[in-house]
Amino acid sequence: MTEEIAHLYSHIDRKKLGHRMVTIVGYFADALVKFRRDFDRLSSSNSGRKTFMDVQYRDLVDAPIETMQRVYDHFQLPLSTELRAKFEAYLKANPQNKHGKHEYSLKKYGLTEDVIQRRFSEYTSYFNVRP
Repeated sequence: MTEEIAHLYSHIDRKKLGHRMVTIVGYFADALVKFRRDFDRLSSSNSGRKTFMDVQYRDLVDAPIETMQRVYDHFQLPLSTELRAKFEAYLKANPQNKHGKHEYSLKKYGLTEDVIQRRFSEYTSYFNVRP
């Protein structure tokens, strides 16, 4: 999306764009990890109730209904049969890649898996992100 918007205004240097986006997204990833570390540390003496629940993207894609059930269970909320049916209807009407599949290439943007893994290692470690 960033590339599409940038393309409207000028010629794109994809390598510059790739490195710029790694810098920007990396900044926000670092801020999120810092926030969660501080929040988790400060709230650990609370009633033991967790304010956040982290959901792996892969779990949401592979088992969306079961993942939603886990979220509702985590926050001690009922997932009614009616709401579950609405989730299922939405998923049936909106399958992944409904509007086409996006192909991404690190190489196209002058990046490598090693660069991404090193830059986001703190985030992926803290949130236990699986490849």
